[in-house]
Amino acid sequence: SASALAGGGSFSCAYISNGTAKCWGNNTDGVLGNAVNTSMYTPVTVSGLTGITSISAGLLHACARLSTGSVKCWGHNLYGQLGNDSNQNSTVPVPVAGGLKFRSLSAGLLHSCGVTTDGRAWCWGSNELAPLGAGSRSQVVTTPAAVAGARRFVAIAAGHQHTCALATDGSVWCWGIETGPTPADS
Repeated sequence: SASALAGGGSFSCAYISNGTAKCWGNNTDGVLGNAVNTSMYTPVTVSGLTGITSISAGLLHACARLSTGSVKCWGHNLYGQLGNDSNQNSTVPVPVAGGLKFRSLSAGLLHSCGVTTDGRAWCWGSNELAPLGAGSRSQVVTTPAAVAGARRFVAIAAGHQHTCALATDGSVWCWGIETGPTPADS
């Protein structure tokens, strides 16, 4: 009984109504989260996750928000997209560093982003073309970095080399491809 689905590069995941997750497909770099690197074409349970409220899949990594507001990610991590202050891949979910409490999250190509309960946007991972919106371009950010500016957001979507977020006033702000947060026509 799946409640939501997330499609990644060559894998998919489902958030199950009992608070767990299942993934299937190509298991490159442990993206299925079941402690092995063997591809599975039927759903397998993601190890050690309970209390999931949402799930998001990127190219080769996935993240889940838990009922506590914390986020755990797994899979490919060469660019720090798991947010655990490392660049080592993980075949099981690892907590995002910093103790932040999120209300929404999104996994992109090689980065991840979330909106905390206070409405601030945070991103981590590859910042080669500035999809983190952190005000400076560094190649890899392995822990959450605050998006520049004082805006407050309610939702966020991480894409290929960009990120967009919905502000509390209904405006949409986007950044990436070497630009900082700017309003989108909406």
